[in-house]
Amino acid sequence: MTRGEKSGDRPCVVIVDDVGLLRDLIAQMLRTDGRFDVAGEAADGVQAVDLVRKLQPDVVILDLMMPVKSGAQAVSEIRKCSPATRILVFSGLAGEKIDGASDADGFLRKGSSVAEILAEVERLAHMKRPSDAP
Repeated sequence: MTRGEKSGDRPCVVIVDDVGLLRDLIAQMLRTDGRFDVAGEAADGVQAVDLVRKLQPDVVILDLMMPVKSGAQAVSEIRKCSPATRILVFSGLAGEKIDGASDADGFLRKGSSVAEILAEVERLAHMKRPSDAP
């Protein structure tokens, strides 16, 4: 499977964080679990929007604090270019009321357990957005 291809019915996930090691760890965790396809990774909000526009993933795991364009700035652009993509804000900042997190579909703090992360990605991957209604 090449990057960006979907394998079977597994949800497609894009990981966005400026820390490469953290992206690698999340990707490995998702791949090892076996329920998800990691379609791509990005290091800032500009790369995230471009990748999401191209791949139209089911879920994007998005850090808020990044260089070039923050995750908070990227949320509205992701909504416009890929309305069906669910956004999981994954941040070291406290609280869901952080600017940019309010329009996300889920919020987890960095430091959440593997089980919590996997459960939230699974929940979001199968969540219907209002725009998905018939």
